[in-house]
Amino acid sequence: VVFCSCTGAEVSLEDPQKGGYFTRAVVEGLAGGAGRADNGAVYIEHLNAYVCARVRDRSNGRMSPHCQMPQGIRMPLSFPQPGAKQ
Repeated sequence: VVFCSCTGAEVSLEDPQKGGYFTRAVVEGLAGGAGRADNGAVYIEHLNAYVCARVRDRSNGRMSPHCQMPQGIRMPLSFPQPGAKQ
């Protein structure tokens, strides 16, 4: 599985106070921002959708994150605790 913050024609951007848009979105998503399945897990497809939307929003469309993964993979990435800080 490969996550990229943007395409090769784009520049990865960051907020001077809060860090990179992509890194921040990944951390928030793993903490539960990406949503949870019935078993409480954040799956890769949840994280991918969340990161793409958050990064495009924060960068005003100047970054286009990309995720490459084998077809049919369903991988839990985290099991955030309910009420955990995102």
